[in-house]
Amino acid sequence: TLDIIHYEPFGIAGIILPYNVPLMLFAFHTAAALAAGNAVIVKPSEFGSLSLLELAKYVDKLDFPKGLINIITGRGHIIGKALAASDIDVLSFTGSSESFKRLFESIKTPKKVICELSGVNLAVVFSDAALEEAAENVVVSAFMKQGQMCINTSICLAEEDIYETFLEILIEKTEKIKVGNPISSLTGMGPLRSKRHLEEVIDKVEQLKNNGAKILKGGNKLGEEGYFFEPTIIEVEEMIYEECFNPILLVKKFKESEIEELIEGNPTGLVLQIWSKDIKKANNLAICAQYGTVWINTFAQMDASTPFGGFKQSGFGRTLGKWGLFEYLQPKHIGISFSKSEVSGWFG
Repeated sequence: TLDIIHYEPFGIAGIILPYNVPLMLFAFHTAAALAAGNAVIVKPSEFGSLSLLELAKYVDKLDFPKGLINIITGRGHIIGKALAASDIDVLSFTGSSESFKRLFESIKTPKKVICELSGVNLAVVFSDAALEEAAENVVVSAFMKQGQMCINTSICLAEEDIYETFLEILIEKTEKIKVGNPISSLTGMGPLRSKRHLEEVIDKVEQLKNNGAKILKGGNKLGEEGYFFEPTIIEVEEMIYEECFNPILLVKKFKESEIEELIEGNPTGLVLQIWSKDIKKANNLAICAQYGTVWINTFAQMDASTPFGGFKQSGFGRTLGKWGLFEYLQPKHIGISFSKSEVSGWFG
């Protein structure tokens, strides 16, 4: 006998992208889908379309078959839902869990779905960590792109022995962030994506204050014009498993005996940082943790050959590496027999 596994493209892949890093995610998904032999229909966010429309001018000059790469723009609740409801063969979605739920209701025919959704990303700082380096990375992970990144840190957990010391370092580094014109090389944080998003951040801070949280740094809108908000650090007594996706970092102290429960209590599982000089301890935690990516004493250590995606409510499917390619391929088994088959003679 001979068994052959043949990989085939699905056909047409619909790819819905978020507003924060449209060009990068376009490359991640479109490269894999095209390499697998699919055509693509890409729908960028209405808040992040210009870069892809500019790219489309150059794509249109390439010696590609017409219709191989298509970029359509519009609002998610209209164009996104129409794409999901169409006869595409694969749907790839990167965005919030709430947006995905609304989109999923539009799907009318069975199709493969790949999704990277919300993540309440944790940074765990043990008492034996290199505190300066840990603080530097936590600050960057919390406030780069105004916190509007899928890998941004929502909650920093610092062990009680070093909690106060670590907070001082964290606040000191946060105070150095310059908020202003995003085009300037001196700017560390630019504006939020929209007026509505700014209003949501303001409301979130008020909600946290009303629930007993303590503002340690920031917490205010900046200026009369634009959608600028201070990098903000807020201390909480209880865990809040909610994705921030804004320039708010929640901080909480922990005892080592409770850290596994705090990590695994997270309903999402996208990114986890662990800071400790005890690599064995950190690695044991990483192996047990239900997160798609775990970084030990580092942040944003990514490579085109390593997979990226979420566990639990952070979605399913992977981008990058061979894993990203195989998301856009479907295997076919061809079995050949050169003699009688396994069932010959069963019924006489």
